[in-house]
Amino acid sequence: MSSLAALIGTVCVCCVAVSILTAVSPNGMTSKTLNLVIGVFIVCVMIIPLKNFITGFNMDIKSPKIPDSFYSDAQSAYNSAVVTETENRLEKTLLSTLMSEGFKVKSVDIKLSKNKSGGIIISSINIYINKTENNVMRIIRRTEEEFAVTPVVTAKE
Repeated sequence: MSSLAALIGTVCVCCVAVSILTAVSPNGMTSKTLNLVIGVFIVCVMIIPLKNFITGFNMDIKSPKIPDSFYSDAQSAYNSAVVTETENRLEKTLLSTLMSEGFKVKSVDIKLSKNKSGGIIISSINIYINKTENNVMRIIRRTEEEFAVTPVVTAKE
């Protein structure tokens, strides 16, 4: 923006100077020569800021500096999403398995956690059943067969 302001200011000053020179110059051959010199001068005045802009233009495009915390945050978010999606799929699988065997299950809640080696393990399974369900021990055994984890079964209205 400052280049444009400099160009406009310079052209205005030059136009005022040219007007004064044209008014005081004699007619004839001197006037024609003076007009030619003035025309070349105005063109040069307009080209110099353009030349400065072109030479000052930097084509070196650098990628922005990305902090290391961005990568760790992204990795943490990805890991969290993987755990959440795995919990959802395991819950759907267990719920459909129990429902297909005729158990009256309201919902299933599975919590996962990471072990020391970075793997994902099932830390708890909560099964919510209707109060009218009588087969609590069969539900527990079937869940242990599927996931090798003893669930907590809770009757719920």
